[in-house]
Amino acid sequence: MAKYQDNILYQSKENDKYSLIIKKAGFETLTPLQKKLVGAISGNKYIIAETEEGCGKTMGIVLPVIANTDSSLPGLKSIIIASSPENVVKISTLFKKLSQRRVTNLLSVAANSERNIKKDSRLLQKQPDIFISTTDSIIDQIRSNNISLEGIQSCIIEDSDIDDHYSFEKDVEFIFSKLSKKQLFIVFTKNKKHDYSFYQLFKKPITINCAEAGEKKIMDNSFIQNIVSEIKSGSDIKNLDEIKKIIKKNVPFFTRSYFSAWLLKKYAEQNGYNVLAKDSEEKSSDLKTIFINIGNARGLYSKDIAGMVLSSKVAEKSDLKRIKVLDSYSFLDVTSSKAEAVINVINGVTFKGKKLNASYAKNVKKTSKPGPAPTKTSINQDDA
Repeated sequence: MAKYQDNILYQSKENDKYSLIIKKAGFETLTPLQKKLVGAISGNKYIIAETEEGCGKTMGIVLPVIANTDSSLPGLKSIIIASSPENVVKISTLFKKLSQRRVTNLLSVAANSERNIKKDSRLLQKQPDIFISTTDSIIDQIRSNNISLEGIQSCIIEDSDIDDHYSFEKDVEFIFSKLSKKQLFIVFTKNKKHDYSFYQLFKKPITINCAEAGEKKIMDNSFIQNIVSEIKSGSDIKNLDEIKKIIKKNVPFFTRSYFSAWLLKKYAEQNGYNVLAKDSEEKSSDLKTIFINIGNARGLYSKDIAGMVLSSKVAEKSDLKRIKVLDSYSFLDVTSSKAEAVINVINGVTFKGKKLNASYAKNVKKTSKPGPAPTKTSINQDDA
């Protein structure tokens, strides 16, 4: 859990680091793909980036290598696998330009297009930080014992010009077999529907694309369960205890649930997810708020309200947007066209000895009283 909080707290610094590289390179700002890539790298080792023309792919390939390579360590540090000799030249040319602009001091070499093992081996004798090549040339050097992959920190792959997917898969799998699996792996793929066999070697990969933020994936239960599993593993329990002490000292007790929610929201957003389902983001003008006369004190929960409405068939899950259960009463946001029918269903129902009354809420803010923090439940969760 500590690493998740670290990712959030230091994300602004990471953004500054990448933005500085972009500006030094002569660009004004990160593209949508590059922004998502920055967020994904801070919390994931296996990333699949779905690309399109004009999305800033080439700079996206270069960015993580420049920003995340530890140049103090000896030996080759990164391999970039390009889909064609032409793309090898394209990526290599960008690296040279960035070196000339003093954006990076990393030494990169590119395999020659003639697939000449001797020429490439002489380049590798310069002890470069980065080797840019097709799969064929890298495999030639591995089999000739001219290249060591022991110190590789990142492996970047792009497939835009691949025709023979089967051979490409097998070549990449062979290269992966020589790596420690501790590297940062990023695949820039144009073949969005193609499920490469080497994806099976990725542990919990995250997929990003060129689309703007409005098309982010919705955060589901598995996203949270991954965090819970990380906590249960106990691998970082000492750091967690220290952070808990910091939170206890600085965050008031009744604010801690909101503090946790804020951290989860930030972490989800930086990984390309929307925290709330699209249904919960509809304009209030399309919704009506219904007031119900009992709440938690009478044992009423959001699933009880949802169950009453859905079992009556007067509304669907998509019509129920948000349920707020307070101590003495509750509120239900529902699609305007279904509000009257929902009120009729709830009115007069006897719940644990108390008759329910439902009506349109006049003003939620005015009727709300100080009390325990509300229980907010999206009906898209399987609690109905």
